[in-house]
Amino acid sequence: MPLKDRYLKNLADREYGPTTPAFEIIARPGHELWEQADENLARALTHNFYEYGRAKGWRWITDCFNGSRRDGNLGVPLLKGTINETNCGGFNSSVKRLADEILEIKGFEEAFTSDVFVTKPALQTIDASWVGNVRTLERDFAAFGAFFFSGHHWNRMGREHFDATTDSLGFTRAEDLEWCKLAVPPRCKYSGIWSVTVIRPPKPYGEPTYVVVRQGLLKRLRHLFPAGAARDVYPPHGIGVTQTFIDHMPLTSGAWPTLLLVARTHLAAAFRKEINCP
Repeated sequence: MPLKDRYLKNLADREYGPTTPAFEIIARPGHELWEQADENLARALTHNFYEYGRAKGWRWITDCFNGSRRDGNLGVPLLKGTINETNCGGFNSSVKRLADEILEIKGFEEAFTSDVFVTKPALQTIDASWVGNVRTLERDFAAFGAFFFSGHHWNRMGREHFDATTDSLGFTRAEDLEWCKLAVPPRCKYSGIWSVTVIRPPKPYGEPTYVVVRQGLLKRLRHLFPAGAARDVYPPHGIGVTQTFIDHMPLTSGAWPTLLLVARTHLAAAFRKEINCP
């Protein structure tokens, strides 16, 4: 049976009609998956999925959808078009379902990291409305284009890995998704702050060492920062986090909390002392 006929039969057998996302991903005009060579099929499927979801307004939220992970139907609601939002596990499990059931790709497996990390800057996600949830002192979320992940799911086939949520295709290890890794500082009195290990350029603003701080913690301890630029707090130029900066930083971006990646010297000494993270 020709590939096109086989793929269309597999779609019909699973009740993915011509107007469903599953059908439109497989038959994306100009990028029909039955036209792809075997060695490009996993890459082409992941890219078609990403392009479809981004164009159709799919949203990246914190939870998987409708309890479908529990009943074995993970991916079906999204692929049938009954929902349009899920998390990284939901998106990439939907890709795996298409790979397994429609394209009959062998060896397409789930992959996962428990790392806490910030993605490389200037990244886009399948959720076109989510421009990032990490910023620096001088670059806001949209300009920086980086995302805080606490664990992440994607897919792999052999040595090649594919992430439909970020359109990352053919990478070889989890670290390829990561710009810097984060760790909870020892003895810190508060949650919502991480020390930073920078993996690759560009270097963050300011001089090492760096931390990532959740906006909720900055807001909670706002009173420990100067109202505006203060050379006595941030010598010699008065550049650092202020109450005004905190007030203008939103608590959320999309469905996610916002965070500041900042040099420790750009955090007020009173704040560092209070959290026991000098």
